[in-house]
Amino acid sequence: MRNRVRTLIFVKKSQIRMMETISVLLVFLILLTFVMIFYINISRSTQGAKQDDLSNLKAVEISQTISFMPEFQCSFKNIVDENCFDIMKINAFRQYVETDTLGMRSYNTTYYDLFEYSQIIVYEIYPKSVNSWLIYNRTEGADITNKKNTFIPISLYNATTNQYTYGILNVTVYS
Repeated sequence: MRNRVRTLIFVKKSQIRMMETISVLLVFLILLTFVMIFYINISRSTQGAKQDDLSNLKAVEISQTISFMPEFQCSFKNIVDENCFDIMKINAFRQYVETDTLGMRSYNTTYYDLFEYSQIIVYEIYPKSVNSWLIYNRTEGADITNKKNTFIPISLYNATTNQYTYGILNVTVYS
């Protein structure tokens, strides 16, 4: 009888220790779940911030690319005037793209490699703000979830009147 009581006490103690172990494991798993959820949320927000930084970097890269293209730059005797777009060159570019099939093919392949899914517009803002030129527009076919605008002040040169005006280069990048 005494052995039987000892055995029952031993079994009860074992059951209590097993329940304590299971409780500790359950609490540990709950804490581990909270840590995993917290880590995943932090990881998502960090990934979103990195994606945003890459979009900003792409917008600046496209802005710099178009600013240094000879198709639009002002130049006198092979000396390039920085941050200056020649209005006659812009108009000639638009006319070439719109009227010539070779120009449209070049526009769709060559410039897509440079500008991808973006829209590039030059606005004249001073002394008169009536002129604007759409240089590049490729938004169809893009999975647009993010849109970044970059504005660069530029000068516009009109060779027919030999005058400079102020303008803004607006580069909108879609990603």
